[in-house]
Amino acid sequence: MRLQYDVDEEGEIDKKDKSSITSDELKVADLVSIEIEEDAEVSVFIHWYNEDGDWMQSGEVTEEVPEAPEGAETFRVEIEPTDDDDGEVGTFEKGTYAKLVTVTLKK
Repeated sequence: MRLQYDVDEEGEIDKKDKSSITSDELKVADLVSIEIEEDAEVSVFIHWYNEDGDWMQSGEVTEEVPEAPEGAETFRVEIEPTDDDDGEVGTFEKGTYAKLVTVTLKK
């Protein structure tokens, strides 16, 4: 999790909105699981993209990862704090929030 950006309703990175952190694009075929620490004050979303990098759909990750839509090749994970004092993820907060979510990929 290195980006301090939000993903908008159409799957585009919004570099002006620093209310969440977002992963790089990862391959759908490599996804094993996404686990959220118990009592973590974050919402976690997954954004699916096709082979051309076009956004397909998004879903919230709760106890299970939403199923990838047919044709999805890559995805991004977005972590949005639900109880952040200033509503922005600062440089020193990125690691704190990223540690609350574990994305497991195949080798």
